[in-house]
Order: sequence, then structure tokens, then C-alpha cells
Amino acid sequence: MLPGIVPVREVVARADDAVVVLVAAHAYPQGCVLDVAAACRAGAHRGGQWLGHPSKIDVVMFSQHAEEALPDEVLRMGVQFADGRKATTLEQHRLRWHTERVSPRHGPVLVSLSGPSGVARDDLVEIHQRLWLWPQPPPEPFDFVVEWPAAGIALTRHRLDGTSIASAARTTSPYWPEATR
Repeated sequence: MLPGIVPVREVVARADDAVVVLVAAHAYPQGCVLDVAAACRAGAHRGGQWLGHPSKIDVVMFSQHAEEALPDEVLRMGVQFADGRKATTLEQHRLRWHTERVSPRHGPVLVSLSGPSGVARDDLVEIHQRLWLWPQPPPEPFDFVVEWPAAGIALTRHRLDGTSIASAARTTSPYWPEATR
């Protein structure tokens, strides 16, 4: 299915040497994909604490920390709907998305699609992640929530327009027209 696209292009959180940007929302009737980019430059984070160090980058990008204390390097993302329902990327380890039937009573759900991609250099860490949000957010404002302690980003809420995502979902079309029959 071809999604309806909402070009968001908004900085959702910023620190002196880090930024998290919501690039776009790809809307579908069942949910949406949130396209997120994050970057952190070395700045004051040189030495063993630098996120770009090979021992740290996997922690930043792959947050599968079920029972242990959550490292500050982990980029944490979530959503909260106006009715109080919420989901974070840290909860995805609890759901066996492909093997369990997930019903609306489990929702919302926010999971990484095929893992993040990124690059780490001596001076810069860049991450690109696509997050599947299910079900589709209600057609009202909701919060996208970010925290990345090691990069200097405190818990930050950014208001998104659920109405534009719902409208874009109505513009989807199947790859093959006969699939609508």
C-alpha cells in the first residue's frame, strides 16, 4: 500500500550537542510509521563517555534492556495519546509482534521496523529509525516523547497533529488497483 505522507520536519528535542528530528509520518489505515533522525556531535563528550565509541553505539541504537537498569546512552522514544494511553520503544521486547495476535486492548504499540541504521565517527553519531505506531493515532493532538540522557536531552514532549496523520491515511492507495476488490 502506498502511504499518505505527512512531511513533519520538526526538531522534537535539542541539547547543545544533540538533536532529535521527526522527519515524516507515513500514514496507513491501520497505523503510521514515524521517521526519526537523531544526531550527536562530540562536543564535550570526548573520551570514554563519547557515544560514538564502538563500545557505546550498539547500546544507543539497540535498546533491548528488559530487566537491567537502562543505560543513559539509550535513545528513548514514545508516544502519549490525549486519553493517557502511551507506548515506548522500550516496551517492544515484551511483545512478540510476529507471533502473537495483538489486539486494540494492547495498544498503542510503538516498535522499531527492521532496526535503526546509523553511523558513528570520532566527531558525530547519526541514527535513522523508523517506528511503527499502532493503532493509528486519534485525529487530535498527541505527544511524541524523547529522552537521551547521555546526549544531554532531558525528557521532552513535542505535540504532534493526529488530524493530519488521519487525513493522510485517507489518501493511501493499493499498489495494484484490483487489490481493492
